[in-house]
Amino acid sequence: MWGLWVEDRMVLIKNNNKVLEDLKIEYQEKDLRLTGLDQRTRIEKMLISGGNTSLHAPENPPKRIIIE
Repeated sequence: MWGLWVEDRMVLIKNNNKVLEDLKIEYQEKDLRLTGLDQRTRIEKMLISGGNTSLHAPENPPKRIIIE
């Protein structure tokens, strides 16, 4: 009985560790995304304050060029 209980707990701990790793990865991805947005906003403000209005963020997503 005791051995089964311990084994169940070990499996539970292992599964929880996997979930924690996934959550850590998700957190890091969101952190990087937010940092990138902050930098984009800061750069846009610098361009506007510098009087350079010809540069702006792209309106359409980039296109992939396929060479055969």
